Amino acid sequence: MATAVVGVDLGGTNVRAAVLDRSGNLLAPPIQHPSRAQEGFKITLEQIVLTIQEAIAASGVAPAMIGMAVPGHIDSTRGVVRWAPNFGEMRGEIFEVWRDVPLADAIRARVNLPVVMGNDANLAALGEYYYGVGGGQARGLIMLTLGTGIGGGVVLTRHQVQG
Repeated sequence: MATAVVGVDLGGTNVRAAVLDRSGNLLAPPIQHPSRAQEGFKITLEQIVLTIQEAIAASGVAPAMIGMAVPGHIDSTRGVVRWAPNFGEMRGEIFEVWRDVPLADAIRARVNLPVVMGNDANLAALGEYYYGVGGGQARGLIMLTLGTGIGGGVVLTRHQVQG
C-alpha cells in the first residue's frame, strides 16, 4: 500500500483530520472536533492531537507524516505560527493572540510524526490549482477563504505567490 499521510485543517471553529493515501483517497471518514481556538494554546493543542489520533485509529494504518493547514501568518520552514488573530485566550479583559507558537514541534512531540504546515488559504489555492478548477493548467488562480476568519491565496504560472 502507498504511504499514508494525515491531512489536518485547523480553523477558528473546528479542527478536521483525515488519513489519505498518496493518490488523495480517504482511508476513513474525516474526524472533526471543536478547535477551541479562543481557550488558549494548550487546550487547542489537545483538540488537534485528539483529532489526529482518532483519524489515525479510524484509518487502521500508520501514516508517515502530517500535513497541516493553519490560518494566520505561518513560518512554514520553522513550523511556527507567527500570528493568528482567531487563536489565543483572554488575559483579564484583553484577548492575547498566538504569536510565535511552535505548533509543528508541539504536535510532533505528542504524536511522534513529522509535521509540515502552511497557511490554510495558500494551501487551498495550491490544491484548487493542481487538483480542482485550475486542473494544473491555468495561468493563475486566486482563492478566497471565508470562515471564522478571511484569507486568500494566489498561484501564478504554477508558483505560490508569497506575502
